[in-house]
Amino acid sequence: MSFFKKLNDIATTWELLLIVAISYTLVDVPLEAAFNHPATLFEIALDILIAGLFLMDALRFNRKFYWIQSAVVGRLLQFVMSIPVVALFSFWAESVPGWVLYVQLIRVALLPSLIVLMIERSKTHIVPKRFKLVSAALVTIVCLNILACIWLVIYPATEDSLTSYNKAMYWLVTTIATVGYGDITPTTNIGRVYTMGVMVLGATIWGILIASASRMMLASDRRKEQKKERIDALHSFFSHYEVPKELQREVVGFFHHQWARKVSEDERAILNDLPPALQQELHVYMNLKPISRVNLFRGTSRACLSDVAQHLEQLFISPGQKIIAKDEIGEDMYLIGHGTVNVHIGDQFITSLGPGACFGEMALIGHPKRASDVTAASYCDIFKLSKKQFDELIANHADLRANVVRIAAERQSKLKDDTAFNRPFDKIG
Repeated sequence: MSFFKKLNDIATTWELLLIVAISYTLVDVPLEAAFNHPATLFEIALDILIAGLFLMDALRFNRKFYWIQSAVVGRLLQFVMSIPVVALFSFWAESVPGWVLYVQLIRVALLPSLIVLMIERSKTHIVPKRFKLVSAALVTIVCLNILACIWLVIYPATEDSLTSYNKAMYWLVTTIATVGYGDITPTTNIGRVYTMGVMVLGATIWGILIASASRMMLASDRRKEQKKERIDALHSFFSHYEVPKELQREVVGFFHHQWARKVSEDERAILNDLPPALQQELHVYMNLKPISRVNLFRGTSRACLSDVAQHLEQLFISPGQKIIAKDEIGEDMYLIGHGTVNVHIGDQFITSLGPGACFGEMALIGHPKRASDVTAASYCDIFKLSKKQFDELIANHADLRANVVRIAAERQSKLKDDTAFNRPFDKIG
């Protein structure tokens, strides 16, 4: 599965490179149309590089143009896109000819196909965050550049190129942001019409952004709001029936414990719609994070962690309940998913352990006699792994075996005088 995931990541990165190349074309061509300057050496080098990308794509992927029915036309487009157009005509031309720019724009013909491909892939794969971020940035840059260049076409540059482009972008940003300082204003009918269109576009964009931000905030706070409503309902219940304070604390403590481990209703509904085998697989991945924190399993492969997760047994422990007792013969180790336990010997307190910690693991690696008592200090969600299952895991995973040997050697140096530690460490499993 990881092999195919890597292939998918490589293909996505390659398509992202093509989209960056097309975006550069959509930025460069409007600028050339607005200023009509001769191509620089940098632009020529970039054009050759982009042409090479399209040539490699044509040779490697034989990409289909979804919106073109004729395979011959598609092949012709691939051929034209693979020609370094600007480089061919810029060595002797004082400026880039207009028709060369139009030929360069043919590279944009691949964009609809890439968009369709990414939409189809998003139905079966998770779209990488890098793709989303880069795509959003490229769309923003391309759109702003095109709008600014249209202004420069309506009102040609009267100053140097950098100053003129800076003023055009300044006018565009103030207009889209609905600030409108009025220091740069349209003076012709077509300029006024264009400005009104940009104003409407700006208002639409801001409306979409505000709606999207509100939706994201509501989605992120939905579970917090649900939790607050449940707690308010509990307090109303306590007040109505005059529940004692001590019992209130226990009920609220249990509620927080249940809420911390509870899957949201939407997520639960999604899981319930899946077949049992897939539900079990997803629950395994939900347990991977706490397991990976345990020293015994740290640094092991994902396959090993998955096998461990499949063998874990979930337990729910109430406050004050003893989990293991000193001097008893242990056959299990425990991993704390939620809650706190106290380690002590009789009445002598030693330490507290929280989420992600494990205890009793020495029973799995050659020291079955418990050295201390462990009692739940709060409502706990604990995972248990038996000695028999652990031995099977060691036999199947060399990296886990190496961890066992390392930890056992560390513990052996501290327990040299303990005769109960009588199993050779290099023979485990």
